[in-house]
Amino acid sequence: MIRRIILHLIVNAGALYAVVLLLKGNFLVNGGISAYIVIAITFGILNSVLKPLLKLVTLPFIFMTAGFFTFAINMFLVWFTQYIFDVIQFRGIGLAIQGGWVTYLYAGVLIAVANMLIHWLLKKD
Repeated sequence: MIRRIILHLIVNAGALYAVVLLLKGNFLVNGGISAYIVIAITFGILNSVLKPLLKLVTLPFIFMTAGFFTFAINMFLVWFTQYIFDVIQFRGIGLAIQGGWVTYLYAGVLIAVANMLIHWLLKKD
């Protein structure tokens, strides 16, 4: 159980780093490795608590769009993570996302793919 949580944390932090590299200038994380860890923890909590609720509430839209509405949910989770860091303002940790909805879409998709891979790799038979 603890191993799975740590692996998810590492994968989310790595996915954030990959998003920063791929979306240069539009997706910025300030504060070094501790910022990546804190943001990954925050995103992981939102992903495990809020995402199932959002999927349940938006189930008709998910069916009507053949699953593509989950991209909108991922975009919302990325936006909400940024909103949390704007409101709480951790000392020395910052998350800045620019470029509009396309940046949120790319970030959401990349982080979702990383989470999907870790779920697939850690799947119990």
